[in-house]
Amino acid sequence: MTSGPTRTAWLKWLSPVMLTLAGALLATGPGCREGGARSGDAAPANARRYTVRGEIVRLSAAARQVSIRHEPIDDFANEAGTVVGMGSMVMPFDVSPEVALDDVRVGDKVEVRIAVSWSPPVLRIEQLRKLPVDTALRFGEARPKAATRP
Repeated sequence: MTSGPTRTAWLKWLSPVMLTLAGALLATGPGCREGGARSGDAAPANARRYTVRGEIVRLSAAARQVSIRHEPIDDFANEAGTVVGMGSMVMPFDVSPEVALDDVRVGDKVEVRIAVSWSPPVLRIEQLRKLPVDTALRFGEARPKAATRP
């Protein structure tokens, strides 16, 4: 019984596609925001949106940031638009100003809609809904349909 992803799952995540995403998103961190979207900015029209369930593992309401251990995102697309999927993992997200964080705590199960854009780099929660405490979550590998391009 393990509480986190296996080493194999973690290594699969560190694929070149995910490293590209991580590098692009790091550019939006403190001190590097001039080239990326700010947390109060609307996500660009070309951003892809994904609805995913997970559990809050870190919360900074003052900084408007939440880290969520999320279920797989089977329809996650890479920068080229190819559906590659994304396995379960813990990821930090900026939170849109419209999303209330007053009622959420570490350990809460939630459903979120996230916006992901590669240019400008954006990884942001646009909607957040608390789920019942007994909600069963499925963590593991993504199950993308055959790699497709939109």
